[in-house]
Amino acid sequence: MNRKRQIAISLSAALLSGVVVYGVYLLQLRQIRLEETVQVVAPKQFVPAGSTLERGMLTEVSLPRSAVTKNMVTRAADVVGMQTHAPLGTLEPILDWKVDRYPLLPRPGEATFQIPREYVKSVSNGIRAGEGFSSTFRLRRGPPGNCSARPSSSRRSRRRATRKSTTRKIRT
Repeated sequence: MNRKRQIAISLSAALLSGVVVYGVYLLQLRQIRLEETVQVVAPKQFVPAGSTLERGMLTEVSLPRSAVTKNMVTRAADVVGMQTHAPLGTLEPILDWKVDRYPLLPRPGEATFQIPREYVKSVSNGIRAGEGFSSTFRLRRGPPGNCSARPSSSRRSRRRATRKSTTRKIRT
C-alpha cells in the first residue's frame, strides 16, 4: 500500500510540474508576441471620405513594431466622433492626418454660405482655389432676414472680430 501511495504522489507531482512548465512556456510566448507587435486602430470595413467614425466601426490590429509609425492611431477613443478626410480601407491602420474633428461637409442642421465677390475688396494673386485663408467679418443687421457680411473697417471692430476669425477654402 505504501508503494502505491508513493507512485501516485510521484505521478501527480510530475503531472503538476509539467503543467507549471507548460504554463510558463505559454506566458513567455505571449510576452514575446506582445513585445514584437503593437496594437493600432483600423476600421472593420471600408469607410468613405466624409464619414463620422463610431466605436462600432473600429477594431484593433496587431502590427510589427518596425511597421508602426508615429502618425498611426493607437487608441480608438482618440478618433471616435472624428470625420474622415480620405477613404479608409478595411483593416487599414488609421493615420492621424486622415481624420479631423472639424468636418469637411456641414452636419445636419448646419449650412454653408458664400460671400458675394463685390464684398471682397482685394484678394492677393498668391491665393488659389482650394487654399485656405483667414478672414474677419462683421455682420450688419438690417431689416429681419436681411443680414450682410462686410469686412470690418475700424480698428476696434477688427480687434473684437479677430477672436471670431475663421479659415475658409476658396472655391471658383
